[in-house]
Amino acid sequence: MAFLFDVSSGNILLDADFKPLVGGIEMSNLLDPSKGSASISAFAGSLGYIPPEYAYTMQVTAPGNVYNYSAVLLEILTTRLPVDEAFGEGIYLVKWVHSAPARGETPEQILDARLSTVSFAWRKEMLSALKA
Repeated sequence: MAFLFDVSSGNILLDADFKPLVGGIEMSNLLDPSKGSASISAFAGSLGYIPPEYAYTMQVTAPGNVYNYSAVLLEILTTRLPVDEAFGEGIYLVKWVHSAPARGETPEQILDARLSTVSFAWRKEMLSALKA
């Protein structure tokens, strides 16, 4: 059995040494990997962190956990909220980042400049995470 978790930045806390602690994560649905996916009849999850296949078809898959994590990581790298009116209607952070080249923006331009300019090493790591 596999679980689809509702991961969002609101579930990640920092301790006194700024080490992340994950807490308060809800299981959105129980999946049977032998079937590949499962249908649900109720909407669950945090807007901006929900995998597209879940939001549009109500079909959940195990890779949804990766999508949740990716949205949190992009939120950290860009310091933008997962849902922002500036992205346009129906566009969330993940899609906004993926569409940067079409808007003529480079990966360096979508990173938070306050973080990426701290050091070359930080910038290199941030770009590496963004391109992964």
